Amino acid sequence: MRVISLRVEDKLKKEMERMKWVNWSEVLRESLRRKIEEEKRKRIGYAVKMHMEILSKVRKSKIDSVSIIRKFREGR
Repeated sequence: MRVISLRVEDKLKKEMERMKWVNWSEVLRESLRRKIEEEKRKRIGYAVKMHMEILSKVRKSKIDSVSIIRKFREGR
């Protein structure tokens, strides 16, 4: 496991020290995990959006991709 450091304001640190029963390391780890998952979902959502935009453009085109692929395969 790696160690990272974090700077917090003095007031916040004092509040944390008053709550000794809280495992602040675990709180931060969980917060980081949630943020990572959120960013992954955003990236996947963006990829899906781009895919749908490209797909809509392909569907509007007059190119018959099935026949092009078929000709390519027959020519091998």
